[in-house]
Amino acid sequence: MLTVWDWQKKSKIAEIKTTTDVVLAVEFHPTDPNTIVTCGKFHIFFWTWNGTSLLRKQGLFGNHDRPKFIQCLTFRSNGDIVTGDSAGQLLVWTRNSAEAPPGKGPQ
Repeated sequence: MLTVWDWQKKSKIAEIKTTTDVVLAVEFHPTDPNTIVTCGKFHIFFWTWNGTSLLRKQGLFGNHDRPKFIQCLTFRSNGDIVTGDSAGQLLVWTRNSAEAPPGKGPQ
């Protein structure tokens, strides 16, 4: 489950089932407070949070092999996301990566 809390009020704001696979990292986007990124076994998800609900978009790997695990993520100063996977690859995800047509994806 992905749950967003208002920690000051000690109240749950939004909650949604993510995946049955292992989730290894969860981060709020540093320049977009309405975006949360999760990654783990076979996936990266980009979540849009509107204050009461969460909408998920799955990252598309395009021409890249889908890794067994996306183990970590960090953010570049321009808002792009860099992930590291179990095969030792670093992938850069732009804002369009989650919505790219087949054959497109991370760099």
